[in-house]
Amino acid sequence: MKLKDRETYKKYLLHVFVILVFILSIIFVSLAWYYHNESETAIASSQQIFFNPRGRILTLSDPEGYDAIHAKLGQDIPFWQLPLNCPIVETGDQSTKECKWKRRAVLRINHFESPERDIQCYNVSWESLNPKYVPFDCFDLGNEEWYGSSNLTTGSVPIQGQFDFNSNKYECGNDGVLQSAVEFYWISSNSAAILVNSDIPVHVHWNTTRPGKMCLVSNFTVPFYDQDDKRLPHLNYTVCNGHDIIKTHTFMRKLHANPEGLRMMDSEVLRYPHWSAVAEKKSRQITQEDVEHVAKAIVHHGFNCSTLQIDGMWQAAIGDLVFDEKNFPNTTQMVETLTSSNCSISLEVNPYFHFTSDNYNFGVSKGFFVKDSGDMVPGLVDWQYGIGSILDVSDTNAKAWFSNEVMTLSNEYNVKAFRFSYGNKDWLPHRPHFSKPKQTPNSLLKMFTNMMSTINRNLIVDRTSHSQHSSGLLNVKASVIMDGTRSCINDVISKTISLGLLGYPHILSDGFRSYHDENDLLPAKVPSKDLFIRWMELSAFFPAMSYSIAPWSYDKETVEIAKKMSQLHEKLVMPIITSLKMKQELHQGLAMIRPLWSVDSQDSTARRIQDQFLVGDKLLVAPVVCEGTIKRNIYIPKGIWNDELRSTLVVGPKWLVGYHVALHEIPHFMFMRVYE
Repeated sequence: MKLKDRETYKKYLLHVFVILVFILSIIFVSLAWYYHNESETAIASSQQIFFNPRGRILTLSDPEGYDAIHAKLGQDIPFWQLPLNCPIVETGDQSTKECKWKRRAVLRINHFESPERDIQCYNVSWESLNPKYVPFDCFDLGNEEWYGSSNLTTGSVPIQGQFDFNSNKYECGNDGVLQSAVEFYWISSNSAAILVNSDIPVHVHWNTTRPGKMCLVSNFTVPFYDQDDKRLPHLNYTVCNGHDIIKTHTFMRKLHANPEGLRMMDSEVLRYPHWSAVAEKKSRQITQEDVEHVAKAIVHHGFNCSTLQIDGMWQAAIGDLVFDEKNFPNTTQMVETLTSSNCSISLEVNPYFHFTSDNYNFGVSKGFFVKDSGDMVPGLVDWQYGIGSILDVSDTNAKAWFSNEVMTLSNEYNVKAFRFSYGNKDWLPHRPHFSKPKQTPNSLLKMFTNMMSTINRNLIVDRTSHSQHSSGLLNVKASVIMDGTRSCINDVISKTISLGLLGYPHILSDGFRSYHDENDLLPAKVPSKDLFIRWMELSAFFPAMSYSIAPWSYDKETVEIAKKMSQLHEKLVMPIITSLKMKQELHQGLAMIRPLWSVDSQDSTARRIQDQFLVGDKLLVAPVVCEGTIKRNIYIPKGIWNDELRSTLVVGPKWLVGYHVALHEIPHFMFMRVYE
């Protein structure tokens, strides 16, 4: 019996021992698992770059770890090919990562943050190792609203629909933002921002090749680049994420600001309207008599004048850079007439030289023009004034010669401003060759703008790139679309807001773009009186405006409303846009004309408003943009606003439904204060 009890006791001890070993094993495994996870979590939390090389997924969250933006990089690399030495978790320098795909490309990612550490950023660069590999990255658009560059004629604030843009085609196509300023910058309602180096030719696919994504493709291809071009494709951009859209935007603008800073416009160029000498003519041919007639009409009808623009064919042949003596027999008298009318002279010039111009043979002999695909003779461009060649702005001697010729004009006639226009769909010859190689369409636009702004600070341009530091005016023309049976002004507000976000605050509302009925063979139409008045009212709140059609070509009522709008601009707008506060805000990256959401970026309704805008942060404008309309709905963002038409206070956020707007009125509201 005792032997049996002893055996039972031994078995009991064995069971207890096994149980203890089992429990201890669980404890040890749990502890090991816990500390392993803690170690991995610690390593992961120390990571600054979140890039998975297996799926090539890049993730960037805001400083709190939310609202991440996702991108898939290297779309042209086969999914099965993995990079060399590119661990998911870095153990060395946490702020940089380099991944190399054999015989394809090298990817470099650098992490940095704002001084306040409230914005996280990556700089992403691709370097191709093979001319056949093209960097191709795509970002998820998500459900956020996006603002910035687009090639859309409607629906650009926020960007809606889809578009493609290829900077290498160097064409002036539709009326999208990218046709005025070739910049690649976008910011979302979740405070994510993407900015691409504008000197790199990029093909942008917005919601096209990959639905729901924005794709960037480095595009060193024909027709701009010759097959013998030795440059390997590359791509460089910065992506940032914060928690406040205004802070993220100003940080991005400062990050890529020109060291020279923003040069301010002459306030007198902003104060009064600009006038066109061909405003009453159906032809671009112009004479001294035409110029003097418009100058006298400005005085006769009681208008003020910043400049009277001598545009059209004031030269015998484009490129002469002197007045045609036949049509301008007494330029001294013309200057005196303009001076007595309190109008300064503005001259339209462009970089083209007609083959019959006096300067053409000289330019050819000196090699001052862009050469054709053979790199032997000047390339020819067929533009609105005929056939000719374009100045090679990359040639230092060519640039100096052209600048000297234009400066001579400026000094001789005391020119207040120059309008520099390209005015042509294809503004460069096919497969062009330059004095200095490795040019891009964007870099050429930048050099032309810099050259002209050096000659005259009061420059007006219709296209540019990476020249936010220039003091020039960027013109925005109104186009007309049909809304049912009504004619409406199209996308002027959205385009101006977008250009402001791209760093171009000095916008000139530049009259109407010519338009036709369904039969394009008919002469261009003139806007109705109603629509023209609505354009004048809108333009009065822009930094500057120019009449492409004279108000007196309609009737006396139109003239009186035009004068009233000019007075409103001088009284309300000028004190805001010339204030010290505005100058400081411009240097911070803010614009003169701003979207409604700049008052409250969390207001989802304000983020979708396309037909209202702010002048600075105090003046809200809600214009009527369609003819035959006397009522509109107006959205008032948060705060207390004074209705300047009705002299009443409005507390926002609030919709004013069916607000009555007479033909001579434009609703505008002055910000009073934010209520608690």
